[in-house]
Amino acid sequence: WDNFYAPTPELERILPWKRKEDGSKELPYTVVHLRQADSDKSDPRKGLDPTSLETLGYTFGSNTFLVTNNVDWYDYFETNYHWSHPRWEQVKHSATNIAWGKAAAQKQKDDQNNGEEEKKESSSTTKRDPIMELFADWYTILRAGRVVHTHSDFSLSAIHWRQLNSHTLIGTKWNNDTNHLVLDLLDEPWRRDEVMLPLVERTGTGLANCDRSVSNLLGDDFSSSGTDDD
Repeated sequence: WDNFYAPTPELERILPWKRKEDGSKELPYTVVHLRQADSDKSDPRKGLDPTSLETLGYTFGSNTFLVTNNVDWYDYFETNYHWSHPRWEQVKHSATNIAWGKAAAQKQKDDQNNGEEEKKESSSTTKRDPIMELFADWYTILRAGRVVHTHSDFSLSAIHWRQLNSHTLIGTKWNNDTNHLVLDLLDEPWRRDEVMLPLVERTGTGLANCDRSVSNLLGDDFSSSGTDDD
């Protein structure tokens, strides 16, 4: 990866990662992405109930890095499980223009691994360019060694690109061997389901697995007026 790609100076400057002794920023290995639903009624998301969040917290160690659009979870996972996280005051959804939460400055704690200068820099950048913050979150997922996430195309796009070691969190389940709750993790769809041939290579019964028929995709007029040359 590093032989072909590198973050721009602007992105590198706001990446909210811990600093190593030499001053460089350390890539988080385990990243958890929690996607707060747009609406509890119209956009239900599994794995965000209190029991799932608690189980998630004690399953992964203090080296875990949290990416989320709900900034209220920053304090929860830092206080109870010593996770790291960005210091964004607000996360804004770029597609629907919805913003989740606004952490008050006095509630933000200074991570001992991040200097005060970096904290101020991240805070000022948040107000200046929320889209760059979103990209920093996405890039954090992209560079992770392991990702656990609730359902989200935001994280799936990064995961699929690099074929990361990842699972979708859908809740908890009882483990009879250990007699306690464990995370219920689902493998990604492109690894879980049978790989389908490209549409252009499928004919006859092979089209039965398509979500839509060819006539729905192309329109009745097109499908009924085609010639042998088509």
